[in-house]
Amino acid sequence: MRFVGRWRWGQTLGILLVLLSFVAYGILLSLPVLPLEGGMKPMLALILVGVGEATFWIGGLFVGKELYQRYLNPYHWIRRSGANDSS
Repeated sequence: MRFVGRWRWGQTLGILLVLLSFVAYGILLSLPVLPLEGGMKPMLALILVGVGEATFWIGGLFVGKELYQRYLNPYHWIRRSGANDSS
């Protein structure tokens, strides 16, 4: 039973890390309009891309294969919608 509690905690952490990666890329999209010096923008863009990629992949490791197969796999969505239409 304790393993299930740890598993949910790890999945929650993984989902939060994936969402944090989207925030990093959202900030990256706003860089051109921010009032920063010319040399600061490329450096900040490089840092944001690195943080976004790292948090996305680490979050994916925490989320795990089972959660991906259950909720995030598009093939599963198509297969599920086809099964609901026939019943």
